[in-house]
Amino acid sequence: MSTDSAFTPRSLTASEYIRELFEPADNAAILVRNRSTGHTIQTIAKAEAIAGPGFQTWLANQSAAGSTYRGNESN
Repeated sequence: MSTDSAFTPRSLTASEYIRELFEPADNAAILVRNRSTGHTIQTIAKAEAIAGPGFQTWLANQSAAGSTYRGNESN
């Protein structure tokens, strides 16, 4: 374990998190599952699109409707 005292944790938005983990052209898989209906949607898209406002709005709407989501690298 590193004892580097220069590390400062910080909060990231969902878009910032995606941009930190992936290159814009990388593929990533997003799995959205509505717990109350059991309905599942899987999307594979470029990180640039996932981090964009349209996709983030869609995820927020899914979350408001009772869904949970996970992301995974899909190279």
